[in-house]
Amino acid sequence: MRLTDTKQTLSEIRKQRLGLVAIDELEVLPAVNACIHSGHDPRLQRLVSYIVLHPKQSLSLVELSRLAGASVRTIERLFKTETGMTFRQWRSRFRLMNALVQLSEGESSTAVAYELGYKSVSSFIQAFKIQFGCTPQEYNRRQLL
Repeated sequence: MRLTDTKQTLSEIRKQRLGLVAIDELEVLPAVNACIHSGHDPRLQRLVSYIVLHPKQSLSLVELSRLAGASVRTIERLFKTETGMTFRQWRSRFRLMNALVQLSEGESSTAVAYELGYKSVSSFIQAFKIQFGCTPQEYNRRQLL
């Protein structure tokens, strides 16, 4: 926090020492797996590109499959073979990864949960914890180090 606080003026040596402490602290934090595969098949890439460009969309898999130019069964098979996840798992992970950005920008867990379509904040927190191994609050604390 002190490293990024623009209200405080720190000497270069103090910044350097604080930076080294921050690096030490980062080394002991468990990693957050924040990657998601998009596959190689052009139909799957069309669908994934659409979702990435329209992150708040909530089209069904039937509608998305039409946009991709493939059947629902083909898209389901492609998701499983090329990403290792079902479409539902992939979309949930994608939405939760977008939540990482919102949380790091200071949005509350409550606001993010409802924006993502969760019926309750506790269900969002549970899904977040399953996906990233920590709660949104723990994630935010890590970002402040």
